[in-house]
Amino acid sequence: MTAFLQSQLDFILFFYGLSFILLGAVCAGVARSHGREAAWGALALFGFLHGVKEWLDIGALMFGDGPLFDGLRTWLMIGSFMCLSEFPRRQAAEFGLKLPAIWVYPPLALGLAYCELRFGLNVANDLARYVLGTGGAWGAALVFVLHGRRASEVGRTLCLLTAGGFLAYGVATGLIGRPASFWPAQVINQERLLALTGVPIQLVRGLLASWLALMLWAVGDQLLKSEVKSTRYTAHRRRQFAWTVLTMIGVLASGWTLTQVLGGIHQRNFAQRADGEIGLLTGRIASETTALDQMARSLAGAPPTPSFLGAGTAKTRADARTMLDLTVSASGAGRGYLIDRSGRLVMRAPANAAAPPGPMLSSAIRASASGLGPAFILGGPGAGPDYYAGYPVRGPGGGVLGVAVLGKSLDSLRADLRLFNAPFYLVDPAGVIALTNRPSASLRRLWLAEGGTPAASGAGSLLDGPVADAVWTTVRGSRVYLRRRYLADGRWSVVTITPLVRMEPRRGQGIVVTLLATVISLIYLSGRDRSVRDSIYRDRQMELQRLAQDLTFKATTDPLTGLFNRLKLDEALAAEIARAERFHTPFSLILFDIDHFKVINDSHGHPVGDQVLVELAQLVSSRIRVVDVLARWGGEEFIVLARGTTGSMARHLAEQLRQAIGELEFEWGGAVSCSFGVAQYAMGDSSDALVARADAALYRAKSLGRNRVELAQPPSSGALAAVA
Repeated sequence: MTAFLQSQLDFILFFYGLSFILLGAVCAGVARSHGREAAWGALALFGFLHGVKEWLDIGALMFGDGPLFDGLRTWLMIGSFMCLSEFPRRQAAEFGLKLPAIWVYPPLALGLAYCELRFGLNVANDLARYVLGTGGAWGAALVFVLHGRRASEVGRTLCLLTAGGFLAYGVATGLIGRPASFWPAQVINQERLLALTGVPIQLVRGLLASWLALMLWAVGDQLLKSEVKSTRYTAHRRRQFAWTVLTMIGVLASGWTLTQVLGGIHQRNFAQRADGEIGLLTGRIASETTALDQMARSLAGAPPTPSFLGAGTAKTRADARTMLDLTVSASGAGRGYLIDRSGRLVMRAPANAAAPPGPMLSSAIRASASGLGPAFILGGPGAGPDYYAGYPVRGPGGGVLGVAVLGKSLDSLRADLRLFNAPFYLVDPAGVIALTNRPSASLRRLWLAEGGTPAASGAGSLLDGPVADAVWTTVRGSRVYLRRRYLADGRWSVVTITPLVRMEPRRGQGIVVTLLATVISLIYLSGRDRSVRDSIYRDRQMELQRLAQDLTFKATTDPLTGLFNRLKLDEALAAEIARAERFHTPFSLILFDIDHFKVINDSHGHPVGDQVLVELAQLVSSRIRVVDVLARWGGEEFIVLARGTTGSMARHLAEQLRQAIGELEFEWGGAVSCSFGVAQYAMGDSSDALVARADAALYRAKSLGRNRVELAQPPSSGALAAVA
């Protein structure tokens, strides 16, 4: 499990960062919706900064890290923790708590900068986590506990769950940090957690961040539903929450699968390249050694060699010398040796060649019964590795007489192999690195093995033990691809170890696709939520408009006849007077009522009287212009505002109305008559004065026998002429 999670560290960091980005987006939404910009805005900034910091960690994993980049990420983390601490500091006043003012942050930042310069980045990192990370998270937990005391039952539960998430996050982010030289970072740190549980702390923090994002969403949802107060929106928010969770799970699962597929493709391609590289390495080594092996075998089987080692006469010595010199010259070996069965060096070429190293002589003796195969022997300090090929020299009866050895320097091979980019190691049977293009690993053990050569110089082994060919494994906490291929002798081998960082770009493509899918999904869901909320607001606004129109209609309309009432007529009359004053346009009022209406009510009842009023209103409405205003003035009285008419024109209209009313047969079976008073507006008239003159004309019509039209005289001839 540990190796698997370590192999998924890039996606874990992506998930970790995405969780905090979502947390920031949720808090930003709460801040915008409920007027809590200061406190919740700080919490949103914490989420955004911390999420970006974790995504920068992916960059460090993919492309390598360095002091400057590590410092940038650490200070980005410190800034995010300051924003986290700002949330409870700003909320404290709401509960009557007193905390230090905002000036507390500069001294803290200076103190952490001093710790970084004096004790190193890890110490500053851990101190920031202890002071700001844990303190800010636990302060936020306290805020939600206090909020829960004021909330409803559901809100209290959500606040307590949120507080629990912040308490756990305070432990995960503050107490479990990088290893450092002080307590408790020496004992409680992320490496110790990984060793004990096999779970990276980044996965734990990412899960806690997801929990906090969900809980803060739920808390903000309660606030938003109390603000909108719509059952439709409440149901939508429930669906929105479920769809968001399912969408995020689906996107992350699909993204992880895609990342695994792309990573697998790259692993296969990478393995093919590694096969090609290790093939080139072994081929290059074989080109230097195979010819020497064959020549050593030929030297051991040439007749002069066993003759010399068997008889040792002057003639056989001369023949063996000639054969040895020719073989050394033809093979390109730098030196050659004949060793008898006791391990004594009996001949060398050239004559001044240094004796072979002690291990070579020991190997010759031990191999006399079974034959000596090729061997890499490490030279002294400052010397390059040498290759020695030795084979047993056998007599006529098959017994071993000695060993024929050819030796060659591998300096040119080492120079060529250093041109390889991939790290490689030429390893002896005991696991000692004889040749490598990584100078720091030279002469160290690649792994520990029983029965190996004496301990090599340098530090401990790079691997825990011998490895099989073509495996993905973990070396000191890092995922690597290991490739091993044996040389011709079956004992020495070439090993390549490539870190995981070389296969990240392909997995990074899957992570980028996942990020894009997440962003598109969130934009859609957010847009859907905004659309539903706007729709609810529009419906509510239209409902309010309809209500306002209904209230306006009721306030300005007579409920019986449907005509405008006196209030509306007053408004229209005031507007018409203003227009007449400005543009000198004439208009008139026609005031009329039903003759002997009380007799109708007394004789036939009020329902019949009401029906007469309704039918009369319908008749008059059909006989006047659209621009004229007809209103019920009160009781059985009606008034017409005739725009653009002089008194004589209005009198003519009134006479037409009087005749039409007299000819109408009402539903109750009888007929009615009306009396009319007409008055033309004169400059300087008030609305009350104009209505009074029309009323006086109506009174005169009634006095003269009813069922007639009377025109009121203007207040003065000069004013009337001005209007005309």
